Amino acid sequence: MKKPLTALSATIVLGIGAFSSVPTYTYAETSNSIQSKIIQNQTEKAKIDEQIARLEQTIAENQKVMEETTEKIAATQAKIDQLQAEKAAIQEQMAKREEQIKNRLRVMQAGGGPLGYLEVLLGATDFEDFISRASAISTLTKADQDLIAKQEEDKKAIEETEKAAQDELNKLNDMKVELAGMQSQIAEQKSQAESIKQQLATEGEQLLAQKLAAEQAAQQAALQAAVAASTNNTSNKTAVAKGNKPSSSSFVPTVSGGNAINTVISAGKQFLGNSSYGFGKADPVNGVFDCSGFVNWAFAQAGISVGRSTGVLVGQGTKVAPSDMRPGDLVFFNTDGRTNGHVGIYLGNGHFIGSQSSTGVAIANMSSGYWANAFNGNVRRIIN
Repeated sequence: MKKPLTALSATIVLGIGAFSSVPTYTYAETSNSIQSKIIQNQTEKAKIDEQIARLEQTIAENQKVMEETTEKIAATQAKIDQLQAEKAAIQEQMAKREEQIKNRLRVMQAGGGPLGYLEVLLGATDFEDFISRASAISTLTKADQDLIAKQEEDKKAIEETEKAAQDELNKLNDMKVELAGMQSQIAEQKSQAESIKQQLATEGEQLLAQKLAAEQAAQQAALQAAVAASTNNTSNKTAVAKGNKPSSSSFVPTVSGGNAINTVISAGKQFLGNSSYGFGKADPVNGVFDCSGFVNWAFAQAGISVGRSTGVLVGQGTKVAPSDMRPGDLVFFNTDGRTNGHVGIYLGNGHFIGSQSSTGVAIANMSSGYWANAFNGNVRRIIN
């Protein structure tokens, strides 16, 4: 599923919004105020470097999984080839047994059907010969029955072998498709992150140039002010001091301990723009999750244990109609040709949060566009 790197891009753009279009500074704006923007720029570059490093690690780990999967596919194909050879041999044996039975039937018919066996018995020269002939007929009849029973066993064994091999092959092919799509999306995510890094580097250079210009302008203004009047010089210094006052405001979110839904959602939101997708991962330390791993971890923060795969999650909780869904419900999507291939946590107002292969943890709109089409109407309520 090809989707743009919405969450990551939005986060970084917001971070650099203060200087995405660098103005021309005059002597009234000090080099210190520009320096604060330079520090902000460097902080954003450090964040994007960390993001790129996580993506590179995820790509390497996913590549390892892909290589292991490729080896499993090769081994399974070799197993299937062997089974097909065994199947061909069994079919050949079955054909031979059928021919043997047909030959005996033809012999029996040529001798007048069951009367042929009777004539064999009546043709005995003595009682011992009669017993010998009866035993031979019994042996032939039992051999025919054994051959028919063996033929049915072989047929059942072939059917079971074919089903097991096909199931295994289907699972591996599904995994291969999912891994290939995921690897492509992560590579795209890395490319966009590197593009943002280049933008930050360019703006950093512009800020350095503006800082130098502001310092020169300030020096010139100070010189002119000193010549004109000492009072003006004092006023200018006061303005510079005021312009350099830092902001100390910050926002620390709080979570109500009694509200499990808010706990789950708030725990997940801390990874917005600060995570990447990793197949089979649930790693909050490095911010790497797949969709079900993210859901499992978020609910665990509220002390709620849920499944670790979409196959398990789709059967947990209570089924809810899409018209009745509320924040905290699990919502499922059909992706990459798989039913319930993706899961997220509904936030309300037609949005959900989940770990998408193209963005990592992000909030997405399921009322229109890609996710609206992928939503299959399956909603499960874990928290009543």
